[in-house]
Amino acid sequence: MLLLAFQCNCSSLKFENIYQSPSEQSAYFKSLKMRNFLGSGYDLPVLNLLDSQYILNVAIDSTGQVFRMVPDILTPKSWLPSSTCWSLACFLHSRYKTQKPLSGHSKSFSQLYGSGKVSGFHSTDSFRVQSLNFSSTFGEITNFEGASWLTARFDGVLSLQSVLSSLIETNNQMSQVIELSSNNGSVSSALGRCSEGFTFMNADKSNEFRVEGKGLWVGQKKVKRDFKVVFDLQTPLILFDRTMYALISDKVKVDAMCRNLDSLPIVKIQLQGVTLVLEPKDYVLRNDNQCLLAFASWDFPEGWQETIVIGSRLLEKHQVCFDFKTNRLGFKSEHLE
Repeated sequence: MLLLAFQCNCSSLKFENIYQSPSEQSAYFKSLKMRNFLGSGYDLPVLNLLDSQYILNVAIDSTGQVFRMVPDILTPKSWLPSSTCWSLACFLHSRYKTQKPLSGHSKSFSQLYGSGKVSGFHSTDSFRVQSLNFSSTFGEITNFEGASWLTARFDGVLSLQSVLSSLIETNNQMSQVIELSSNNGSVSSALGRCSEGFTFMNADKSNEFRVEGKGLWVGQKKVKRDFKVVFDLQTPLILFDRTMYALISDKVKVDAMCRNLDSLPIVKIQLQGVTLVLEPKDYVLRNDNQCLLAFASWDFPEGWQETIVIGSRLLEKHQVCFDFKTNRLGFKSEHLE
């Protein structure tokens, strides 16, 4: 397991891959190929949790139930299906069965994703996940909008922002950090307060931790300047709006049988003081002897134009820290310029 070295009061979470068997991975790869062929997208570019790559088993103390939850950096609050939910999606997943009486004045809860909307009301309980124990307010979901939730391979979403806030409140230490790594050690990142040794840039914490992009390069040609960048743990893809995608799609073409990997160009994404270098192996998904470009065109809503969403594929190459105290994003990698 690959973890970041922080000199602080740290906790760690190790993710499991949601698609584990070769047949699951092959089926997922084929679904991405079909989506790419159809050119389909969703209304929102990030938080499309049906692309989820990682999962955690989370226990609820008051009920003894265990849920399969997606760990997500960008979702502000966790949520689970409620026992009072009558949506079909709820009956196909584990439901939170609280024993405490429901208040008629419970604050409403909603979260919009690329895969659809979930809504319900707020609740509070104690959570256990690996070595962490904390109490947290979360959403009990009573309604799922969008047919895609019917096939979701998880029960709910674990907000890593909420986990961090709960740990800080319990320990009264703003230096608390959660170290994140995938089960095979391929993805390593963290959130909390970053240690020294990172290259930092200012981020908009209130807006999906967006950072400023200064230049997009394909080979030796700069094809775009001045854009926004968001990092999303729950997709393996790198998403562009249609205008930006058109600038690179004719310059980066991947042979379906992987025969031209050696001739593909280097792609660089220049940020504030950091340039992310993407070699062909970083932006090509491979399953057996089939290849698929990890770049995708997306239908961005208003306010998201000229944005690149970078998924977990790039986080396999860089150590990334989301510094919630200073509103900065930090990188530590030998693959930076």
